[in-house]
Amino acid sequence: MSDTPSHAPVRSIMPKWVRGPQDFVGGIALMAIAVFALWASSDLQGMHGFSFGARYRATHVRGLLLGLGFA
Repeated sequence: MSDTPSHAPVRSIMPKWVRGPQDFVGGIALMAIAVFALWASSDLQGMHGFSFGARYRATHVRGLLLGLGFA
């Protein structure tokens, strides 16, 4: 291999509409965590009347992560 720089154009695997690749990948990662939280909290007890179950907080955190990842 030679140490001289190549003048070939750099090809990106990102679509052309992606302006910031790090932000795009970070958003995808947040959405993946939200989908994992959906799967992991599927068997938790939910909200019954005025008593909050364990799934209540997980649902809100999952929604927040999904919204932030999409934004």
